[in-house]
Amino acid sequence: MKLLFRIPTMVILAALLVMSCSESPLGMGDDLAGSESLSKGGPPDGKGGRPDNPGGKPGGETAGNNLSFPVIWSDGQDKALRSTDMGQMMFGGEFFMLVDPGNPDAGEQAWNIQNDPINEWCASYYDPLGASTSVDWIDWGDNLEAKDWRYGAKVRVETVLFEDILAGYPEMQGFRMMMDPASSTGRNEVWGTNGQLYVADQATIYTPNARLTIQKLNTAREDIPVLGDEYWDAVAGEWVDVDGTDYFGEVVFNGPAWLGGDGPGYYSAEINVKGKVIYGYNWDTRVTEAGPGDYRITFSLTNGTITDVVGAEILEPLPEEEVLSKLAEEGDDGGDTGGGIVAIDEAKNLTYIDVRLFEGGGGGGGGRP
Repeated sequence: MKLLFRIPTMVILAALLVMSCSESPLGMGDDLAGSESLSKGGPPDGKGGRPDNPGGKPGGETAGNNLSFPVIWSDGQDKALRSTDMGQMMFGGEFFMLVDPGNPDAGEQAWNIQNDPINEWCASYYDPLGASTSVDWIDWGDNLEAKDWRYGAKVRVETVLFEDILAGYPEMQGFRMMMDPASSTGRNEVWGTNGQLYVADQATIYTPNARLTIQKLNTAREDIPVLGDEYWDAVAGEWVDVDGTDYFGEVVFNGPAWLGGDGPGYYSAEINVKGKVIYGYNWDTRVTEAGPGDYRITFSLTNGTITDVVGAEILEPLPEEEVLSKLAEEGDDGGDTGGGIVAIDEAKNLTYIDVRLFEGGGGGGGGRP
């Protein structure tokens, strides 16, 4: 299980809600009423895939993921998209057939898959043009919130920022997404869209001015109190001890997203298979020489950002038993109990989750949101 607490700030920052378009499957509060298809093409008739792949299953040439969930480009920066034509789509590649549980009377429908070089679509995106952006919801990966992990496991660290779309702001649309039940869960999931648009009540937020820090704790996570601003070095992006305390140890990863790059030494945002813009990092704890124990994983907004977490809340995770069952199917190596302690520190403009690595062998670590 996870615990959650908030560290408020005395400074109330004025924040304007902004809108953008991001990639995702069914977003929180997706409204399918009155959804429409603006297809520039369409899947072939029948239940097959492309002529050279009549089963409609993924294979052969692949491409990047399309944006399915609205996104806000904060701090004046965006990410490259396969298509920039908002609300438009072009199909004719691989797909799978599935009944939409939200519209069962329509029968089986073609769901055009991600990572196909022919299938393209794009949800709404928005640049607030210098206006500040306030995060309403923060989503840490359910795998971190649900349980502790073996030292030696590969742990996926994901963070998603959400903004509520309120009245008076431009309408933003997302694409209806479903997972192919024939695909395996986790890293091999196959997702697709039937081309239906819905009016979204949320968008994700992307800013390059984010940083991920993973730092060993010298004190048990339950025994570390709420700390003042002097314990956080915003320039270095790490926690420090003050007045003889011994809370913090080795920094095992410190990755500013604005540096870009790929691989284990970098931190970045991506469009995941569900079509949502998320921040992600693959933490290989086998190369974490600090050993078993408690670690603080901190997501901070810095580097002159005008994006803040004032008033933000932690998104409620999936039921613990559901997460543990899914992770077990994926072969993840973790405990049956525990889970991270999550906090939002408004004054420092960050959120963190204190996780525990216990003694044991290797293992995997999925748990993408």
